[in-house]
Amino acid sequence: FFNPNKPKDTFSIKDSCEKTLELVASKLKNRSIEVIKNLEDIKLEGFENEFVQVLMILLNNSIDALENKIDKKVILIENFIKDNKINLIIHDSAGGICDSIKENIFEAYFTTKDSSGTGIGLYMVEEIITKHLGGVITIKNKKYNYNGEDFKGACVNITIPLI
Repeated sequence: FFNPNKPKDTFSIKDSCEKTLELVASKLKNRSIEVIKNLEDIKLEGFENEFVQVLMILLNNSIDALENKIDKKVILIENFIKDNKINLIIHDSAGGICDSIKENIFEAYFTTKDSSGTGIGLYMVEEIITKHLGGVITIKNKKYNYNGEDFKGACVNITIPLI
């Protein structure tokens, strides 16, 4: 998985998002989670399977956080280019991450999921984004408005330099 000698591919972020959403489609449907996509067809050079793994982890974390939410459950995925960098943003409406754990979320083996979590997911995400794609990932709590509705939740921002 972390073979440094693999040749890089050029792939579409939009297509990778679509593939990942197909993989989690039943979870989204069973939990009545609406996914809103605002995706441009931006090409990225890297390892598509690793990128899909990043998306899977991030989407599954949002799905888990939205599991017991009563209000409207939304995941908003968007991408754009700004300042010669690719930006991928994933917002959810799960209320956000508790301030007391924000500093620890990228640490290996840190989990809030009791016995069901390994604590390796966000650690792997950060490793792939920073070491394999030369990017940066941040997660913060944010309020946002979409189509006149207000939401609050975690906002993941992945920034990758254009090559």
